[in-house]
Amino acid sequence: MASLVAEKIFVDPNEEISFLADRIVNSQKEHFIVIVPSSSVLFTSNLSIKILYRRVIKAEKVVIIVTEDEYGTKIAQKIGFIVVQKVSQITADLWEIANNKVYAAKSSINNKKDELLKNIRGEQPQTKIENKVEEQINESDKISKERKGIPDESTESFEINLSSEDLNSDSDVESKTEAGKNEEISYNNVAQKEEQPKIQEKVKEIGGIKIYSGSDVEDLKGEDKDDTLYSMDDEFMNDRQIDTSAFSNRKFAGRDVTKLTPKKGMFSSVLGGILGTSKKTLRPEDRIDDDQSIVMTKWYQKRGVVMTVIAFILTLLLIYLTIFHFSSIKVEIALESESVVAEETVEIDTEEGLSAVDIDGLIIPGEAIESKEISLSISATANGEGKRGEKATGAVYIFNKSNKDIIVPKGTKITSVRTGLAYEIIEETTLPAAKEASDLSINPSRTDNIRVQAVSFGEDYNVADSEPDSGFSIEDIDELNSQDIKREGDFSGGTTEEYVSVSEENFDDAKDEIKDQIEEQVMDDLKSSVPEGFVLLEESMEFEEVEATSSPEVGDEATKNGDEYIFDLTVVGKATGVMVREKDLTEVIEAVIKSENEDTEDKDLGSITEVNYKNYLKNSNGIYITIFAEGNIVAPLDQDALKNQIKGKTVSKAQEIIDSYEVIKSATIKYFPSVMPGALQYVPRSDSRITLIIK
Repeated sequence: MASLVAEKIFVDPNEEISFLADRIVNSQKEHFIVIVPSSSVLFTSNLSIKILYRRVIKAEKVVIIVTEDEYGTKIAQKIGFIVVQKVSQITADLWEIANNKVYAAKSSINNKKDELLKNIRGEQPQTKIENKVEEQINESDKISKERKGIPDESTESFEINLSSEDLNSDSDVESKTEAGKNEEISYNNVAQKEEQPKIQEKVKEIGGIKIYSGSDVEDLKGEDKDDTLYSMDDEFMNDRQIDTSAFSNRKFAGRDVTKLTPKKGMFSSVLGGILGTSKKTLRPEDRIDDDQSIVMTKWYQKRGVVMTVIAFILTLLLIYLTIFHFSSIKVEIALESESVVAEETVEIDTEEGLSAVDIDGLIIPGEAIESKEISLSISATANGEGKRGEKATGAVYIFNKSNKDIIVPKGTKITSVRTGLAYEIIEETTLPAAKEASDLSINPSRTDNIRVQAVSFGEDYNVADSEPDSGFSIEDIDELNSQDIKREGDFSGGTTEEYVSVSEENFDDAKDEIKDQIEEQVMDDLKSSVPEGFVLLEESMEFEEVEATSSPEVGDEATKNGDEYIFDLTVVGKATGVMVREKDLTEVIEAVIKSENEDTEDKDLGSITEVNYKNYLKNSNGIYITIFAEGNIVAPLDQDALKNQIKGKTVSKAQEIIDSYEVIKSATIKYFPSVMPGALQYVPRSDSRITLIIK
């Protein structure tokens, strides 16, 4: 529950150490979880971590770092931080360890300050030199134990070297000497006061250990000796063995930090995420044997046991579900069969009354099908001879000799007796009745200026006034004869003009040219329109012309295009045909095969192959085709009984049961999932997961 009261700080990969330290120091809270991503600039050197550690210790802040960066983890733990890989790994024990570390480090700083203050006042303990010698002896013993593999049981040291800046920043540390109480003493002055005369170089042997002092260190050149100045920084960044003879200006004098972390493969990384990372590093002195590592080791051990048990249970559960709930089998069975060939002629009924096959009458229903209407246009050459012109007009006068009025309707045709050319009355005219004279003779009435127009254009209808007039016959009026109608003046205005027209021959030739193209298109469309499960009788396919038009129309003047005359022709057409159902063809063949093979009553029709038709015939009685196909007959197989027999059996036992059937020629069992060992392959007990495929 400690992580719930701590402040989480997410560090940006490029965030500088000073900004992170300010965020922690300036916060009101005391406990912090700092989440640092891999490859953060914070882990570029141990100096950055050391600066952060100094500031949080001075501010008495408790910090736990969360990161998966292995290099960053090592240097942070070396400095003194508590480091875990995940937030969930933070426990109350880790918080207690972190608090103790802060307290111990703070105490170490205070002791260091007290010691420096004593030096400032000139108070040097009498046993100062003896204590230094004793510390060097203890340090040498510790180094010897580590080389022999003996762990150091002493509590981890949290001493931090303080700079002059650390001392000056503490407002409580201000001191005056008795000689100059009003003058502030700096750190440099203290260093000058503390300077002692140089001790003569000598070598002492204490407890079997040689201690070099002064300039005797020069004698160590060229030899492998323990570094007596070994510190926390040296432990991590420098080799413990110093070979001064190997130093060269041409060689890199630093350290390859990539060797600190062992290389891991993908499997090791995954296993480490489950069971926890190992404390083992490349060198014994790089191992961390503090309270944190002990707590984390126990945590990883417990988690490893739990994860192992869970994995084992899940494995057993998966095997159980796979065998009894998720598995399935597919059985492909080939039955013993006998090949047969059959054909029969049937009638196709396209009337809507028949919807099923008439086996006795050998009639199957057919359905009419047609394509969509397709339009196609082309431009063709016109060379017809056309004539046009104005119609001649004139006037006639008519005598009425009857005793009643005669009405001459508009459009009444009159024909010249001399030329045989016809004219029409332009307006309806009433002829008054004749009058009787005193001598009882008849005086006919005369109606003048009755306008007429030639029935066609041309100069032939023009008649000069000087030409003889033989009169005009009139249609549908018996009271008038040719002598009653005479020309009044001349007939004139008739003209004739020749032009290139669209002839009937031009129209037909263009239609024949386009017909093949449109017929091919509608036939293809008809074939693609056949629904699934139907067979189109291709011999029944016919082309039907829906419409054919030209622009200009036949007889009109063609369009001039350069030196030639053309016209546009558009043809709209469709295709029709007859189709039958595939299952109807198969049904007829099955009936024929059974009827022709008397010994098949106790057998089933296995399969029909290559069902087709031939000999298409259409006459006044109807449409007839011959159906032919190859097939086979097989003994019946009770599939439900077979499933019940193999349920719950092993696959090998099920194979034996299936092979014992005489009607089964061969059988293959396929088990899913196929990765399951043969001893664990069982036939499911559910019918839905048993598939029988009869070939």
